[in-house]
Amino acid sequence: MSSWALIVALNGFHYAGAERRLTFTPRMPGSVFRSHWVLPSGWGSLAQTLAPASQRVEIQAIEGSMTLASLVLNGVGKVPPRTASATLGKEMVGAQLYVEGERRVIGFDRELRIEPDRALTVTLRL
Repeated sequence: MSSWALIVALNGFHYAGAERRLTFTPRMPGSVFRSHWVLPSGWGSLAQTLAPASQRVEIQAIEGSMTLASLVLNGVGKVPPRTASATLGKEMVGAQLYVEGERRVIGFDRELRIEPDRALTVTLRL
């Protein structure tokens, strides 16, 4: 169990089920970070890719599902991003970007259900 706590601490994964809010704040340096998530409703993978003018996060379900209304990410760089876009599978979904201190919060127009055939991809751009 203690080794599991280390993984959760490094990937900064926290899911608030009542709010359908996922916090994903990796604590490892580098432009690419990959990890996994586990909830009672399913499990899957998380990936973050950083570029000079963008931040991309992909959340996949391998088994089961995860429902999201909002996503919280680390702030990257000195200039906050200006836009957020999101796709669920092949479908574009509405996403609004908010800045809360050092964090970036992406609120979706509706609750999204991430399932094995419908990964969520969020891109923040300067």
